[in-house]
Amino acid sequence: MKAFKLLVLTSCFLLVAGNGVAQRNYSKSEGLLQYVDPYIGSGYHGHVFVETRVLYGMV
Repeated sequence: MKAFKLLVLTSCFLLVAGNGVAQRNYSKSEGLLQYVDPYIGSGYHGHVFVETRVLYGMV
């Protein structure tokens, strides 16, 4: 029983400590969107549709 309480307490501590790491400010990374090309994979002639597809029919 004592080991279980220690495990629960340690798990709660790690959850709270890890939460601060996940809340960093990522406003500097917004400039990376300028490098994204949404037309990758489409032909210049318009025969390939730009949309989300499921690979090999996997659902």
